[in-house]
Amino acid sequence: GLVAGVVAGTVTNPMDVVKTRLQVVRASPGIFKYAGVFDCAAEIVRKEGLVALFDGAFARCLLVTPRLTMAVFVKQAIQDHWAALWGR
Repeated sequence: GLVAGVVAGTVTNPMDVVKTRLQVVRASPGIFKYAGVFDCAAEIVRKEGLVALFDGAFARCLLVTPRLTMAVFVKQAIQDHWAALWGR
């Protein structure tokens, strides 16, 4: 659960950064100018560097990791209970 949370938070962070930027464009078109998803990602990398796609990754991992850890724990507990109940 812990490793999965860190990996999930880190891998999905660039997509979340792009999504957030595109949402800002919709709300306030004058702030950023992007033609779409790929243009947005390319512009972020070009103007701010590749590291900009990982802005907030640490905070995202802090948010995602406990949820995934609890989900794995609950899934295992349910499986164990089911196995004990039905003898499998």
